[in-house]
Amino acid sequence: MSDQRIKFDLSEDGKLPCNSEKTGFADILAIGALKHTKKHIYGENSAILQYQTDEAGLNQIIQTAEHAIENINDMVNVLGLLLVGDPDAINESDIRKAGWALVALSELSAAINLELGAMSYAQKCLAVDKAKAQTATVTPLRAAIKEFS
Repeated sequence: MSDQRIKFDLSEDGKLPCNSEKTGFADILAIGALKHTKKHIYGENSAILQYQTDEAGLNQIIQTAEHAIENINDMVNVLGLLLVGDPDAINESDIRKAGWALVALSELSAAINLELGAMSYAQKCLAVDKAKAQTATVTPLRAAIKEFS
């Protein structure tokens, strides 16, 4: 796994991990971040898309997306051949593509699992903070009720 990062204006450190694993699946979350933060800028006679990265970052993420699409297409093709069940239609290249499909799914799973862990941790922190806030507001209220009783 490489530790490459591309410029990303909206992140804390101004960069977005773009690991560029063997299949591109590990970077699907980075592709999604750019997709959901793009801006549509409309001029009098023009419309452009502005992504929250620079030209080098956009070039890298485009190559990563192309690689991911190629792997998805290969995976669909191989699975189709396996479902058809024609052993003569499957060759050594198809078997390698099926192996890479498993690698791709493993990369995607790892990327999602890592983010799931981070989101779960953030959720627990919010729950602890919320519980602290409720305790802080309930305790003085109980004391006030006792005082007036």
